[in-house]
Amino acid sequence: MGKAMLVAFKKQLDLMSSESLKDHVVGIMLELDDYNIVGPSSSSGRFHPPEDNKVGGNYNHTINVLYCALKLANSIPQFDDPAEKDIIIASALLHDMCKYHSQEYDHTHFDHPLQIRNEIADYVRENSISEEDQFKLARISDCVVSHMSRWNTDKRYPGIELPIPTKVEHLILSFADILSADRNVHLENPLGK
Repeated sequence: MGKAMLVAFKKQLDLMSSESLKDHVVGIMLELDDYNIVGPSSSSGRFHPPEDNKVGGNYNHTINVLYCALKLANSIPQFDDPAEKDIIIASALLHDMCKYHSQEYDHTHFDHPLQIRNEIADYVRENSISEEDQFKLARISDCVVSHMSRWNTDKRYPGIELPIPTKVEHLILSFADILSADRNVHLENPLGK
């Protein structure tokens, strides 16, 4: 599991400055199912541009989110610090990696941010991780779990209300996701993918 994901995101993972945090993100990705990069970003085709609604669309969308997130982060002095930028990179790469629970691609799972949060929590619980990296992984988890912004409820999932973004890093991921899912925003070859 997750091996194709690591190959697909190698160049993007190499943008991270912290080797230990990158190793943790790799460890989390190894627990995820590769079909999350193969499937379309929107199973209905309503919520993403056409190029994201075909085979490999979720990979394409994730690269676009990372590109937008880095553009937004580069405008905020806090993210001049490479350690801060690592939070954005890891969050963008992980944000939609639990959209599918099988290779059927019949529907995406609204609760995918909660699934990623659980994967991160499981990884932290099962591994020996420094306090500093545990704190960073918690921040990444908070970014991912709140990235859906105002679209934080779904009638198919009664009782689930995702948190909304409250910190700058949450907003960066959320805005990047919104922009890259917008059919009217065209991103040509971001990050040299």
